[in-house]
Amino acid sequence: MNQITSFPDSCLLVLATYNEELRISQTLEYYTKLGKLIHIIDNQSEDKTVDIASSFNVNILSHSNSGTTESPEWFSWLLNELPSQYYLFLSCSEKISYEALSSIESMISNNIDLCYWRRISFTQHQQSLIFNSFYDLLTFQDRGHFTCRFASAKSLSDNIINVKIHDNFRLFRHKCSFIEDSDSSHCIRHYRPITDFKVLQKLLYYAQEESYANSSSRKDNFKLAFFHLIKCIRELLYLAILLFTFRLTQVRANELIARIVLHLQIYILVTSKSIV
Repeated sequence: MNQITSFPDSCLLVLATYNEELRISQTLEYYTKLGKLIHIIDNQSEDKTVDIASSFNVNILSHSNSGTTESPEWFSWLLNELPSQYYLFLSCSEKISYEALSSIESMISNNIDLCYWRRISFTQHQQSLIFNSFYDLLTFQDRGHFTCRFASAKSLSDNIINVKIHDNFRLFRHKCSFIEDSDSSHCIRHYRPITDFKVLQKLLYYAQEESYANSSSRKDNFKLAFFHLIKCIRELLYLAILLFTFRLTQVRANELIARIVLHLQIYILVTSKSIV
């Protein structure tokens, strides 16, 4: 499918950005086929993201938020600043398939408040082996995971304390009224950048911001630190298993090492804050 024949006026397109000059152009080219104004919420980018985006049919707003995770405060601001019945949240690292996008009109007609699509990750056009469970790892099948990109204003306002875009609306998935998994073409393709020094720098920035934003008490800090320590150990196990099964390519090694560094950085920041 090369274009969307119709897209509901009651659904607002929102794209959060931060230093996306390398990806913003192709992202906007992809979604302009919807024939809709795209609202860019820029987190005070320090590169040419805003300049490049300005040449497209977009409305650019600047609003600061912590790291990569849009917080409840961010969503509360969005609901007041850009009121709409429904929202479709876009990302420069993803492409929601045209088949999935074409189903939005039907979902609105059926009063669907939340929709989760399966998200599959790729690096250099090959499906990534960054697994979400040991079952996936042992079977060498990355089945992806479900993530929410479509939501009604009511579902967001009713659950505002739990909403985090990059956390996949995980905390209120049980309230989701629709999960699209009937067709593999109805999915989100997530494109991981090849891990290099700039990517690692960005991840460490996110780690610092999110560790500060998500820790409030010594008890909370302990849980948060333990969570990221377990994640770090898990990625190390993945690295070892891929190595001994001769499936550890350079790309996969770089990705895993970056994730290990990210979780370790958050663990160190949170535990040091607890000690102080």
